[in-house]
Amino acid sequence: MRYSLGVAVLVLMLLAGCAGGPPPVQPPVPAEAKAKGVSAVRSAVLDKTDHMTAHLDDAREVLYLQSFGNSVAVGALFGPLGIMANMASTKAATEADQAKLQGRIPVHASQAFREAAQETGLPLGPKWTEGGVNFSPYLHLVKLGDGKVLAASALVVEAPTPGAFFPQARYLYQLPLGYTVDELSLATPATVAEIDRQLQAGYVELIRFYQSDKSEAMSGEKLVKYKSDFLNPRFDFEAGGKIAAENAERVWIRNVFGIAAVLRSNITIVGPWE
Repeated sequence: MRYSLGVAVLVLMLLAGCAGGPPPVQPPVPAEAKAKGVSAVRSAVLDKTDHMTAHLDDAREVLYLQSFGNSVAVGALFGPLGIMANMASTKAATEADQAKLQGRIPVHASQAFREAAQETGLPLGPKWTEGGVNFSPYLHLVKLGDGKVLAASALVVEAPTPGAFFPQARYLYQLPLGYTVDELSLATPATVAEIDRQLQAGYVELIRFYQSDKSEAMSGEKLVKYKSDFLNPRFDFEAGGKIAAENAERVWIRNVFGIAAVLRSNITIVGPWE
């Protein structure tokens, strides 16, 4: 199954509204898959966009998410036609931002990932090994309700993972950066260089997590409810996940889609999942 980031947000909303048992979470990549080899080959998953998402570069390694258009409540009030109108409004806003930002952030996620792999001692094969692990790097940009655009080092991770809700996982490491759309549209070489530097540093942290993440540790992770404008922009709801790790700066959430290291200023742990 190939799904866009906009679909991911909607799936989280549906899961949050479902009563019953604990929410599904993405398990660690099995040791057997890791042992078969690791590659960094572009996944077709990154080619898919929707009314909330857009590519900002020719290489399609900069992916932008914005979910703001007409009111969701108004759209629901007027039924299917209202929902379609809301989607059209969101698409128009996404395309307007894309027109401003296209080509303005010429970072190279694949190169940053390869350099991070070399720094962490992660050997990358030249092609995808059947039964192994494939990483597809990209820069993840997401616009919040106040207009600020946040960034993350991002990976689509494809590996045979029993128990996974989706066949592809997404790993995100939020970077300590924030800009408006207008600021990014006027990005200087110094700004782009700083994004590139932070992008590689984020990949180093994601690789280190991947290397240490083991299936047996997941049983000891605390299941919680959380809110995050970074993970769920526009939609203010409680989602479920496990705290895979945490420190003074970030909480590493394991949710249905994968792993996200979110700055504490952009996530609230509401309480235990009950």
